[in-house]
Amino acid sequence: MKIDVFNVNSLRAEDDFGYLGFVKRKLTLLPLTDSAAGYTVGLKEAANKFTAAVDEFDDVLEKAKSLPSTKEATKKDEERDKAWAVMRAYVRVSKGHPNAEIANFALKAEEIFLRYGDMMPLAHQEETARMHNLVQDLKALDTTKMNQAGFTPFLTDLEQKATAYVTISDTQSSEHGRRMVGIVKVKRAEADTAYRRLVETVNALIIVNGETAYKEFVLDMNGRIDQNKTMLASRRTVADKKKPADPKTPKDPKTPKDPKTPDQPKEPKQPETPQPPKPGGEKPKDPKKPGDDGNPDITLPEE
Repeated sequence: MKIDVFNVNSLRAEDDFGYLGFVKRKLTLLPLTDSAAGYTVGLKEAANKFTAAVDEFDDVLEKAKSLPSTKEATKKDEERDKAWAVMRAYVRVSKGHPNAEIANFALKAEEIFLRYGDMMPLAHQEETARMHNLVQDLKALDTTKMNQAGFTPFLTDLEQKATAYVTISDTQSSEHGRRMVGIVKVKRAEADTAYRRLVETVNALIIVNGETAYKEFVLDMNGRIDQNKTMLASRRTVADKKKPADPKTPKDPKTPKDPKTPDQPKEPKQPETPQPPKPGGEKPKDPKKPGDDGNPDITLPEE
């Protein structure tokens, strides 16, 4: 038994906070007093750090909600983060492409992603600067190879999402508003890190001490994780249904059958070669004499 793997980054900010709040409430199921079976100092510290991180995330999230354009800016920031993560994943997978030319090009593209590092934990101003430079470096690659590798749609989407965030960010009415978006992102990242540390600690203790002291906590956690996964799968299904269907590819016309080969005309029979009469055979008949044909002789009239 262990807590299932779940990527909290796949959740929206509000959903992530709701999930972390659920985990915080379930901490009462863990042995967090020194007299409880399964208690360790490390578990206590992990739980305390997690609680503090979630409280800070809650505080900045509430303040950010009251700022003009902050909600929209947060949404645009999440969209550009997703576009960045999707393209990076596609580039990584393409390194194993059976076409060696595409695989080598994917390796070059990945080097650019590695150069700028992980964008997720960055404050929004630093991420905006890095994202701009990343896009420019990717656009400088060979366009033909970019199309051949199938990267162009992902790069276009990333550039559009990055531009959309900058546009909405610039419309915010005050420097305080722009700063709050970055704080929300940083505090969320800290809370997510504290969550992962808590999960790692509990799973490690189950291996060492057995599952008894942690069983109820793990069961409740896995139940909520299953709900989150179902919710995300449902959203993907709805999103896919909204996409226009690809036109059906017309079927190839049937290949006409080869015409039948006409029968060869039969060879005409050769005329029989006349055979010479056999010796001693029947003699040819003599030509008939006049009057022998059965007709009466012609009689001339008398003078």
